[in-house]
Amino acid sequence: MRWLFALVVLAAGCGTVLTPVVIREPRPEPLPLTIGVHYPDEVRSFRKVPVTDARGDSANAKILVGEASVKLIDDALGLLFARVVSVTTVTPVGSAGDGLSAVIEPRILAAALEVGRQGVDDTFARGSITYGFTLYSKTGERLASWTVSGAGLASSSTSLRDAADWNTVRRSLELALRDAAWNFTSGFRDVAEVRRWLDERGVK
Repeated sequence: MRWLFALVVLAAGCGTVLTPVVIREPRPEPLPLTIGVHYPDEVRSFRKVPVTDARGDSANAKILVGEASVKLIDDALGLLFARVVSVTTVTPVGSAGDGLSAVIEPRILAAALEVGRQGVDDTFARGSITYGFTLYSKTGERLASWTVSGAGLASSSTSLRDAADWNTVRRSLELALRDAAWNFTSGFRDVAEVRRWLDERGVK
């Protein structure tokens, strides 16, 4: 078990790329609004994921969660809004702010992995991710703030002696990100502060 844990950490040493996919069906009714999205630098650069095993051993793996999250959230916002514009601040001015209904700022609050085995040759990996979202008016007033989480479980019957088990770890995080994106899109209108903001704009 210890060497499986070591394998996971070593395999991520150079930075593992994630390619999660947004669930597009059933697609939410797009809001007839233009939303700005601002990604803080720490979101784009997020790549340190703690990995734990059944013994309680823990270490950090280098996984490019931030880069994957930016693409994933862009895709999710594209399902929710008629138009999405990337902005450099939460209070864009001039042409950057023209036509924007609000600006949303995502953050990565936590990401984690748990690895283990389920028998002689079966392995599993459980990934989790938690995002924080804040919705701002164009003048920087906080309109809404909420969190969204996702979880993913992947398993493999591949022998523990096969380094391909790392694919199970990567897959579990991709599933976690996909789950979080689904929870974000499907629950967006259910956030009380968001619902109030939409009502004030006459959007049903």
